[in-house]
Amino acid sequence: MSAAGLPNAARGLLPRFTLKDGDTFLLADALGDIQGSNDGLFSNDTRMLSRLELELAGRQPSLLGAAVSQDNTLFTAHLTNQPLPALGERAIPKEVIHIERNRFLWKSRLYERVRLTNFSGEAAQVPLRLCFAADFADIFEVQGLARKQRGTSLEPEVSETSVRLSYRGLDRKLRSTAVRFGTAPDVLSSQEACFTLDLPRGDVAELYFEIGANGTSCPSAERFEAGLRSLSTSMQHRLRQGAHISSSGRLFEEWVQRSRADLALLTTALATGPYPYAGIPWFATQFGRDAIITALQMLWLDPGIAAGVLRFLASTQADQDSAFRDSEPGKILHEMRRGEMAALDEVPFRRYYGSVDTTPLFVMLAGAYEERTGDAALVAEIWENLLAAMSWIEHRLDASDSGFLDYARGATSGLANQGWKDSHDSISHADGSLPRGSRWRHSRLSVANRTEVWPGVPGLSSCAPLLSSASGSSPSATTRWRSMVMASAVQCALRTPDTCCTAVCRAQSTPRGWPNSFFRPTSRRDGASAHSRIARRATTPCHITMAPSGLTIPLCVRRGSRATWGATA
Repeated sequence: MSAAGLPNAARGLLPRFTLKDGDTFLLADALGDIQGSNDGLFSNDTRMLSRLELELAGRQPSLLGAAVSQDNTLFTAHLTNQPLPALGERAIPKEVIHIERNRFLWKSRLYERVRLTNFSGEAAQVPLRLCFAADFADIFEVQGLARKQRGTSLEPEVSETSVRLSYRGLDRKLRSTAVRFGTAPDVLSSQEACFTLDLPRGDVAELYFEIGANGTSCPSAERFEAGLRSLSTSMQHRLRQGAHISSSGRLFEEWVQRSRADLALLTTALATGPYPYAGIPWFATQFGRDAIITALQMLWLDPGIAAGVLRFLASTQADQDSAFRDSEPGKILHEMRRGEMAALDEVPFRRYYGSVDTTPLFVMLAGAYEERTGDAALVAEIWENLLAAMSWIEHRLDASDSGFLDYARGATSGLANQGWKDSHDSISHADGSLPRGSRWRHSRLSVANRTEVWPGVPGLSSCAPLLSSASGSSPSATTRWRSMVMASAVQCALRTPDTCCTAVCRAQSTPRGWPNSFFRPTSRRDGASAHSRIARRATTPCHITMAPSGLTIPLCVRRGSRATWGATA
């Protein structure tokens, strides 16, 4: 593949590669260049570098190949030269200079090495230019959201081996990017650095530079290698967390290792513990729903992720009403941003709570985590947050006449769709038209008309007072199940740790599109489990088996009904 001489539109077809470290990520093309548009080096939702292009004698190199290492730490691009004009006695023919670009992110800094090898039969002088710029655009600007006003770009600071580009935002925060070179360029300005490299036949020349918000150390081979070792050690530590899977099947083993490395890349160490970010590039931040689902899926392998997710979401739980942020006391975070536009409330996402399912999923994760680990201390630590979450669910159901958790955004700046498919056009009628109106129903979280608790059954009788305290009324008298069944599982986990108990409810209806049967086993660390299978027939007998007692409870579910149950406790 050759990218030489291609216009920017055509170069945009080159594959993109990403790197991430903490709250910093890089998006660049296969040449290793940042072309503007959507590319860039981003930190805390601000584009700190909007251009980084490598040229030889004013021409872009040809691409030979590019890849990111298996552990997602090191990007490598292999390039070669186009014909170069003579600086000495001879011109340089094409494809005789090999250019290797290696880069990684560590401690919010970009480290890069450019290595040139002369494979021609003659000595060569290679003119190399590196062009750079920083527009300090907010991540929402990069995605196309226009702003009425921006901050001020400050005068660049240029020294012998470095350039500092700075911007003072409307939030009065100073953001800076420093480009530092290990070798003094022949020419250095606020936009480019020019070098002339003498390459004897078969010789190698290396150029080191670093880009970050701060730092005064001179880039060098030693700093590059030391930083790469530290990054690799950190990544290996993350990859060793939790249990491991091995297989004799080569493709399966590669798939597992690739998945593990991708999750390790997304997982960020916060003060509250590990937290999986939602995705790179545009979702490299804390999302509630995505992290909870990831934690649930990884619970059997690495429950430490769930612990970190629960602690962070508890610490950011809403405690006030805000139509702008779609927040209400008890709601769990949907999304968190740290850029200039979020700080100025130009967008509601500094802490945004517009999701209908994150709060019940938070309660579900707490119950599943305790069941998996027996760590009642963590559940006790966030107990008040769980109660607040349940209170929000109850109040929303009190206000609902549908029997479902539904939602409506408080302001037009919020998300119109607040289920897991939350893009503006993700929900449509059969004819493709978008729904109109202020209320959008979420059909995946069902509640029941009636709660059935068997007071004479060991393990189940203990649910009654707990459900009563959660709903504010006696289970036998309540007219609507106003809390999720998982809440009883969490409560029973703390108060009856050695007893398996399951609450069963009868739903209003089976949402359209659900499968004809639904099966979910839940297993406890000591082998106890609860199993239930419900099929939709005219009258379907089914049962729940309680372990370790072996007690079987028969149920009879009518057509159009669904039984819902909690986890074993």
